[in-house]
Amino acid sequence: MVALYPRYRRAGGVAAENGRRAANWGLTVLAAMLVVTPFLGTAARVAGEQRSAWLAWVLVSAYLFISATHIAVVTFGRAFAHQGRVFENPLAIPFIRSRTSTESIVPQRARHLSFNGLPPNLR
Repeated sequence: MVALYPRYRRAGGVAAENGRRAANWGLTVLAAMLVVTPFLGTAARVAGEQRSAWLAWVLVSAYLFISATHIAVVTFGRAFAHQGRVFENPLAIPFIRSRTSTESIVPQRARHLSFNGLPPNLR
C-alpha cells in the first residue's frame, strides 16, 4: 500500500487521495504490528515458564483483531474506490498529510450542485 502511493499521487484527484489514505492505513497497521509482535514473543516465553497464558492470549487476540480490522478496511476501501469515492478511515494515523484540502478532490460535475442537489440553472 505504501509503495504504490507515489503512483496514485501522480494520477491526481480521488485516486491520489485514496492512495494517500491507503498508505496511511498500511503504515498504521505496520506500526501496530511492530508494537504487538515483540510483546507477543515475550509473553509466550513468560507464559511457558510460569504456566499462565492469559497475557499471550490477550496479545494473540490483539494480533487477530488488527488483522481482521485490516481485512475489513481494505475491503471497504476497495469498494469506495471502485465507486469513485474517497474512503474516510478514522482509524488510520495520518503519517502522510494531504497537500490540499479534500474539497479539491470533489469531481467537477459535483462542484456546481447546491445543498438541495439541483444545479443553479434549474432552481
